[in-house]
Amino acid sequence: MKQKTICVDFDDTIRNRYDDLPINGVAEIFSKLKQDGYHIVISSARINPKLWGDLIHFRIEDIKKWLNHHNIPYDEVVAYKPVAAIYIDDKGYRFEGHWEKTYNDIQKILG
Repeated sequence: MKQKTICVDFDDTIRNRYDDLPINGVAEIFSKLKQDGYHIVISSARINPKLWGDLIHFRIEDIKKWLNHHNIPYDEVVAYKPVAAIYIDDKGYRFEGHWEKTYNDIQKILG
């Protein structure tokens, strides 16, 4: 069986940006996902090369240190959106092939 990749956003999905603590349950669920054979990739806008340039290496290392400090298992931290079977993000929207519905949903969500 080919290993499936799960891409997860960092801020407000893994880490609460307001108190710098892990979102409740993340370490336990990531451990289960790893046991099930998933490849977990962390991606974040905070390590965008357009914003940070040559400093992205330090931003990636900061995230890795935080994850390790909180015993949260992962495979990679990247500065791009990798190919994945699923993306988990606090600001995601599931596109279902209908742009008119998408437009209406955007209006409802963002007002």
